[in-house]
Amino acid sequence: MEDLIHLEEMFHEYGRLDGIEQGQKSGLLEGKVLGLEKGFDFAKEMGYYIAFSEHWISIVEQNRVAYPERTLKQLNNLLDLCLTFHTENNLNIDPLKLMNNVRGKFKAACSLLKVHYSYSDTQALNF
Repeated sequence: MEDLIHLEEMFHEYGRLDGIEQGQKSGLLEGKVLGLEKGFDFAKEMGYYIAFSEHWISIVEQNRVAYPERTLKQLNNLLDLCLTFHTENNLNIDPLKLMNNVRGKFKAACSLLKVHYSYSDTQALNF
């Protein structure tokens, strides 16, 4: 009888270990999918800010009289900050902090340009 009790405990342990292994595999896959989705969202928003700054830089350079001098500097700062955004994992850089800095520069540029633009998917990037 004692062998049957031990056999049940042994299969219980095998099942537990198999469950842990399967959970790690499915968690790894879910993590990769979530990372790809969030990375795509970051890239989409960053592309919006890059296109915005490049477009307005060309307009401001053609019409320097119509805009304050610091407008061009603010737009160039926005573009430079966007272009320094890393596309690979770097544990020393907080992407949310950098994205918030980009959003702040974007709002400042919109204020100087006296335009009201917003990125519609911004709320989706908050974890």
